[in-house]
Amino acid sequence: MTQPLQELLTVDQLAAWLQLPKATVYNYTYERKIPFLKIGPRLRFDRKQVEAWIHEREHSVAKR
Repeated sequence: MTQPLQELLTVDQLAAWLQLPKATVYNYTYERKIPFLKIGPRLRFDRKQVEAWIHEREHSVAKR
């Protein structure tokens, strides 16, 4: 049984979704800070992996 295709985002789509400049997305991939894959010369981002990456970086706020 094959797995369904993941929702893959382009650099433009990811930048818009995260509200970041495209240059920041390229920098994160160059520095291997964000999960990505390459299909030929193209960068793609699995939405679920990026969501998990975001949640790993969440900071909880302590109540006073």
